[in-house]
Amino acid sequence: MPTARGFLRVKNKSGDSADSDGKGLSCGIEFKTNGSIMELEEWLETNSEGKFTIGIEDMDDKRESKTLIIMFQFEQDKAKFLAKHSGRINFADKKII
Repeated sequence: MPTARGFLRVKNKSGDSADSDGKGLSCGIEFKTNGSIMELEEWLETNSEGKFTIGIEDMDDKRESKTLIIMFQFEQDKAKFLAKHSGRINFADKKII
């Protein structure tokens, strides 16, 4: 199975974005979904107080099922995301080294 990897971008509440390696983002989740990355990004832009990244960890051959790494600047943004989406997705805490 082909694998796509890499961080898409860092965003903050003001909508500023830049390519990033995720520095300064202290907590995250591994997130499996068949949904749209754009829809997730829009939800995060609207509901996150701090910066976040969405990174592609893995994707199936049809590019439908995706495993994403979502990193958050603030733990409360992660908790808000999980409260909204944990009933529909699989996730696992990611440890930061």
